[in-house]
Amino acid sequence: MPLNSYDGLFDAILAWCNRRDTDTDFVLQIPTFITLAEQQIFLDVPTLGTQEYVTGNFTIGNSTYPKPALWGKTLTLSYTDFGNTVHVIERISYEYGLQYNQNLRIGPPMYYTDYSYNYIQMFPAPDKAYPFQLAYYSKVTPLTVNNQTNWITQNAPDLLFYLSMSKAQMYLKNFQDSQIWEDKYKDRAKVLNDYDLSRLLDRTADITTKTIPSPSSSGV
Repeated sequence: MPLNSYDGLFDAILAWCNRRDTDTDFVLQIPTFITLAEQQIFLDVPTLGTQEYVTGNFTIGNSTYPKPALWGKTLTLSYTDFGNTVHVIERISYEYGLQYNQNLRIGPPMYYTDYSYNYIQMFPAPDKAYPFQLAYYSKVTPLTVNNQTNWITQNAPDLLFYLSMSKAQMYLKNFQDSQIWEDKYKDRAKVLNDYDLSRLLDRTADITTKTIPSPSSSGV
């Protein structure tokens, strides 16, 4: 039974749990098992095939920008000045950004921070309409009857099946079986994580190892 589609995964969960499609209560819960599994996979294996890139131009004087749909975690935010030099904007805490912004409210962006879950804020606000690029980890588009495949079903269908089965067995109160399926999921997730981390490059310097000048000593 193929697992590389929503319908295939749905049918496999039903069969492997030894349930019938007339078991209405269980059938109605299968989409929940799949959704819960997808959400957990993003948290446990966030780097799997989900790197996305957004480009555009800053708006002069505007420091706050919406994150893309299905954003999960920012990798890098950079811009290109009009001399074709690429500048990586460093991440800092929101509180430090507010302090920094007291001295310089507009200029070439130096730092950014998360502003609530849905926005990114830069300090200072851009002084020119620089071209920018945002690289980020994206959550996969959730599976539904109308969206039969996504990155996980195409590249790691066993991972989603194992965890969905664990959720299903938990619902059925087969706790021992649920743990067996979760252990299979964890083993597979570790293999995928180890592989993916081995091919990742350091996208930007860890600013926790740097001394960031305080606003009073920044020369602005």
